[in-house]
Amino acid sequence: MSLFEKGGRITHIPTVAREVFDVTGAGDTVISALTLAMAAGAKIADAAKISNYAAGIVVGVVGTATVTPAQLKQRIMDQRGKGDERRHPCGGSGTRLYPSREAFANSSAIYDKR
Repeated sequence: MSLFEKGGRITHIPTVAREVFDVTGAGDTVISALTLAMAAGAKIADAAKISNYAAGIVVGVVGTATVTPAQLKQRIMDQRGKGDERRHPCGGSGTRLYPSREAFANSSAIYDKR
């Protein structure tokens, strides 16, 4: 996934999907998770990383799938626990694969208010 920001900044976010079985609904998942994270106060780059995790979950299921807050939190925590500092394989500035702690806490707060 690549994020093109005003002013020309481009952030490349490598996939975090473990296995891809079906991409049905992946784009819908990205825009929904991105919007939710931004509504919770995340910066656009962190929101994009969160939405990348959400999409990585749904493509691992055959057919249309959803992501629960628990699944999303667990996937991000699993990656963070690995200390994964991978960079974008095409070079460029790259990015960490996980969102900032602040963005993660803010997006979790929205789910917890339900």
